[in-house]
Amino acid sequence: MRTLAAIVVLILLASISQLSAQSGGSGSGSTGGQMMKLPAGAGEKVPAHQQPRASDVPAAPTMTDQQLSAEDKALDRKLKAICRGC
Repeated sequence: MRTLAAIVVLILLASISQLSAQSGGSGSGSTGGQMMKLPAGAGEKVPAHQQPRASDVPAAPTMTDQQLSAEDKALDRKLKAICRGC
């Protein structure tokens, strides 16, 4: 009988402490009626992740034919020094 009474008391104490925590009851951890300030952006809805579109990506710089041919020639010279006609 004593164990049953002790279990009931424990359940009541647990439910009371849980209710006071949910309602922000005045306990030793209370802020004295002051509202807590939330950080900037708290509670805002975060949009779902989306794949970037072509319009989101900046355009790549284009090279002229002269610049391409100059780079091709420089690359050919470097490759000939490495491969030596293999």
